[in-house]
Amino acid sequence: MKNRNLKNYLHMALLQLLILGYLAANVFAHGLGAVDVLKIFAYQLLAWFLVGYAALAVSGIRAKNFAAAVGLSYAFGSIISLLTYMAFMTAGLRSVLPYAACAEALIAAVLLLVKKTGLGRFDTDTFSMAACLILLAVYFAFTLCAVSFDNTMPGEIAGSSYYVDWAYWAGNNIGFTKAFPSDHFFQVGIPFAYHYFSSILIASVSLVTGVAVNVVTFYLSPVFAGVVLVFAACVFASSILTEKRDILILMMAMLLTDGSTVTLTGHLYICPFGFDYGFAYGMIACAFLAEILLEDRFRELVVPSCFMIAMATGCKGPVGCIVLAAYGVAAFFFLLEKKFKRGLLGGLAWLASFLAVYCVFIMNHDGRHGLGTRISYIGGLGLNSLVTSSRWIAEIYEALIRDYRIVGDRPLVKLYAVWLYIFRADHVIAVLFIIAAVSLIRDIFRKKADRLLYCMLAAACAGILLAAYTTQNGGSQMYFMMAAFPPAAMAGMYAIGRWRRECRDEASRQAAFRRGVMILLVCVLGISMSKAYATLIPKVREGVSVVRNRLTYADYGYPYYYDTEDYEAFIWLRDHSPEDAVFAMDTFVTGYGVEVPMLAGVFAERYVYNEQKYVFEEEAQRRANIVAGLAADPVNASAVLASEGVTYLASRIQEGKTEYGMVADNIHEVYRNSRYIIYELQPYTGRS
Repeated sequence: MKNRNLKNYLHMALLQLLILGYLAANVFAHGLGAVDVLKIFAYQLLAWFLVGYAALAVSGIRAKNFAAAVGLSYAFGSIISLLTYMAFMTAGLRSVLPYAACAEALIAAVLLLVKKTGLGRFDTDTFSMAACLILLAVYFAFTLCAVSFDNTMPGEIAGSSYYVDWAYWAGNNIGFTKAFPSDHFFQVGIPFAYHYFSSILIASVSLVTGVAVNVVTFYLSPVFAGVVLVFAACVFASSILTEKRDILILMMAMLLTDGSTVTLTGHLYICPFGFDYGFAYGMIACAFLAEILLEDRFRELVVPSCFMIAMATGCKGPVGCIVLAAYGVAAFFFLLEKKFKRGLLGGLAWLASFLAVYCVFIMNHDGRHGLGTRISYIGGLGLNSLVTSSRWIAEIYEALIRDYRIVGDRPLVKLYAVWLYIFRADHVIAVLFIIAAVSLIRDIFRKKADRLLYCMLAAACAGILLAAYTTQNGGSQMYFMMAAFPPAAMAGMYAIGRWRRECRDEASRQAAFRRGVMILLVCVLGISMSKAYATLIPKVREGVSVVRNRLTYADYGYPYYYDTEDYEAFIWLRDHSPEDAVFAMDTFVTGYGVEVPMLAGVFAERYVYNEQKYVFEEEAQRRANIVAGLAADPVNASAVLASEGVTYLASRIQEGKTEYGMVADNIHEVYRNSRYIIYELQPYTGRS
């Protein structure tokens, strides 16, 4: 026991040193305050790990090893953090959150002392912990360069570009520091339903620690996502595997592979702002289901599994949907086996955990952007419909027809196009999916039914079909496909594990076949990892260039670009306006001709009256017309803006453009640089 305690404490110390090293790297790279960084370090250790570890101890949930216990502790701690945020923010007690977090940490420490539950409670597995630490170090290395170096705030350097929806997520994080629910940050926009829970987690970090929300968002957020993600992969792999080699292969397949039609690596290492959390909680949910089916742990895990489904749904809806499919098949099996209590109560609880989150937080409630406009199914489920529904499959099919000069309708070519779509999504996952499918077919001929294999394959198939048939702006197609990766990988590795057990008693020819399958899997894993490397390195190089050089707009490949002058104007607005101020912009085009409709609000941390992305079209057009009226009649237009709650106006300086403050006495200039004039709007009192 003493040896186990010593090793677990040593492993925990190494984990915390790794986290502290990542935080210190950000201090040196971005000039962050050491006190702020220490606050973040203390928060992740106390509010997430300590509280989560106490919850794990009190609940009596068993973990396979100490590494899995660490993963579950951080997961449970983050859930408690989210629930605490919701409780106090709903009651309007934002200022109480730091005290509540301290109280939770104190209670957790007391509980652990009373129960005498040290880190030695769980079995030491040096291999699993070493694998987690190495993979987390890889994660930190990539995200440091590809996230916090690249998505810097422009005040540090000449300017910076922002990858995909990074600014949108940052804005939502800011919104959740102001109120809950946060549906007013983009006042003209669609009520927020995008990476909902991950934004709450980051807002909670800022509110509890007092570290600026943009600092947490732009630089330090990978600390939280990385630990949960990597250790969740360990929980996931340990739930079905015992061989060290297999555990490592599965963890690497989950974290370090990529394809050419989806962006798993991009969403884990380049733009980690929601899917990564959903992916992590989804893996833990799959692990819980595996242990419910394989080890009869229904009573122990039914409630925790509901929380994991809810978290996966709240962080990324398609992940929750696919996980729910696996649980639905499990409930069906329980009913077939006449285990009605498990089938009915478990099935209803799992369904309720998904629907409660989706209906309350994700689903739009005004009818203008409901489920019918979010998702549409084109045609039937036949092969022809499948090929024509997905533009990705259609492109592959057309390329095959064109390049190989195939004439006429060829079902086999269509089927091959569908397979290429799946295979290109992630090579190693596709191979594992095929292995699982072959094992299932083999079971059917043997008149056997393995519940876990059915559940995971059903979920994987659901993800693939939804990816092929679903159309939604924002890329839900790829999210459904990526959500299918964990169940497909679990099914494949579980099938390989079954073959290994069978080969112990069967002919050496079958053992040789199994070894051949493993060699193939390792080779494909290497190919898929090389694709991940090819995706990451260009972004890493760009990130490193940020801290080595003063880059300009021409140095970036992504269009969302702000430079120091843009940044300074909106930092002034942040520092000199009330927290609930609303401002309008007469143009969202920067001096480089780049449209950046969200970045001004992100850096000002204020509401943007006429933000023009993710918006309701009718209201957006009305507000745009009011702002456009400033050019012809600034007096009346500014009066209308003021009557609608707009208190500031940001105007781009352009040659030949009239300055509004010169023609209306209710428009007062309060700030100017070479690019912007910021006016304060007051009720109209007459022309000056």
